[in-house]
Amino acid sequence: MPIGSGARYAPVNANGKTAFTPKVDVFEERTIWVPTASTPLRDVYDNDGSGGTFRFRYRIRIDPNWYPAGAFNVANPLPWFRGGNMDLPMDVFSADRTQVYELFGVPYPLENPMQVDDARAPYSATGMGISPTPDAQIGTRAYGGSGIAGTVRAGETTTPGGIRHVLAAIVHTKDLNRYGPGGKPYVWPATSADTGAFYGTTGNVYMGSLLAIPPGININALPLQTAQARELARALQDYGVYIVDTHGGAEGELRLVLHPNATPDVGGWNSSLRTAIAADMRIVLELLQVVTNNSPTSVGGGGTPRRPLAPPFARN
Repeated sequence: MPIGSGARYAPVNANGKTAFTPKVDVFEERTIWVPTASTPLRDVYDNDGSGGTFRFRYRIRIDPNWYPAGAFNVANPLPWFRGGNMDLPMDVFSADRTQVYELFGVPYPLENPMQVDDARAPYSATGMGISPTPDAQIGTRAYGGSGIAGTVRAGETTTPGGIRHVLAAIVHTKDLNRYGPGGKPYVWPATSADTGAFYGTTGNVYMGSLLAIPPGININALPLQTAQARELARALQDYGVYIVDTHGGAEGELRLVLHPNATPDVGGWNSSLRTAIAADMRIVLELLQVVTNNSPTSVGGGGTPRRPLAPPFARN
């Protein structure tokens, strides 16, 4: 949903910090796999993150070569590890594209059967993407909603106007206020949060908060070197970014969620383009403010949307 003309903005107060910045990197990868009817079936087991006995959850279709070649930086890996292998989040569509299965702790290379840390029950690919009840989760993200939502995909940052959806971001636990206005450590559309004890105690940034660049900022006038950063800036003004999860890196560091297929669009890993984008995003992220009136009855602040609504879902 785009930001609306009725959106009200307030300067960022992230537990005392007045702005976010890409201190280490701009992006964090999250894989979305869309199979076909001929993609191999694999049995999935999980232990619900408890470290206990693995249980059978379901059978889904995942190609053994699901991770894009060259997307993972072997020399300086950012995602998690388990037993020397990659340990990743992954969202898998059903072959008919009607449901989504969210997995966390997916090993790379792929195993069969697959043993993952958490395998969530499938949810509708065309629904709201959030839990219908508070203090509950449909996905593996801390905010409780869909992991697909907000992911930057291949071609979106390299095409003017290519990003036509809200973005998703991950911040440090200490950047969030555990004391939400509703008495919870989260705000809508979030329906859950990490253990509140890890969060900060002040500010106006909560799990689920919507941030955006105010309409008075001229994106075209920003001194940006890269087309990718300018497209991200435009999307942050037109659609905004939701806080959906936390990381254990540097405080004040905001990471945007990126599909591995889009990694080449932003220079892969360790390239001059990647460095230039990071420098540009320091300018962009400092312009973000909190949309204070985002709610189920005024999504994006309400009023006239800055951009047309998305077209109906298609399965092809």
